Amino acid sequence: MITKNIKKVEECLIFSNKNDSNIENEVIAVCILIPKSNLKAEDIRLKCKKIFHKYYVHSKVIIISEIPRNKSGKINRNEIRKLIMK
Repeated sequence: MITKNIKKVEECLIFSNKNDSNIENEVIAVCILIPKSNLKAEDIRLKCKKIFHKYYVHSKVIIISEIPRNKSGKINRNEIRKLIMK
């Protein structure tokens, strides 16, 4: 939904950290921006607040340059979780 509604976001993955017992459950958007975009994480959250219902807005937005993938091209969720926990 983010990629369709925010034109500067090329790709977006949604994760939850509910498996980590030390952290309160959060829904985190991990976004890749189109090249030469100057959009910031807080800008994405603000746009989501305007577009979506309150319960669709992510607790945190993280911008990365590329999605980590394994040798078969599938998304490497463990690597993304490591990025989220930084």
